[in-house]
Amino acid sequence: MKRIKVPIFTEEYFIIVIIGNLEELKKAVKGKVDAKYLDNKRGICLDTLRNGEPPLILINGDYDYISCISTIAHEASHAMDDIKDYLNIKDINGEFHAHGISSVLRHTLKYVQIWTMGKTKHKRKNS
Repeated sequence: MKRIKVPIFTEEYFIIVIIGNLEELKKAVKGKVDAKYLDNKRGICLDTLRNGEPPLILINGDYDYISCISTIAHEASHAMDDIKDYLNIKDINGEFHAHGISSVLRHTLKYVQIWTMGKTKHKRKNS
């Protein structure tokens, strides 16, 4: 499992991205959300700002590289919405939002590449 702290706006605000397999992610969310919520998901974003914690993005590293990076961008968008709402920022032209997503991608892509190396597709278990 890899935990990455991504600064946003100032050093006071950041997003935590965790890349791991499903079991590791379930341990990481213990006490924050029902771990079953992670089943069959590529990733999630938890808005934990009101609890005094940064937004938390969880990425299921059992997926391939392309799936992981697209999921990071998707979940980073949710995390930026959470920060924007928490700070009551009026992001009229979307620059705050876009810069935040870029920052998350810049800080995480090398880890995703290493984590997913050799994975060509996600293998789903039969239900």
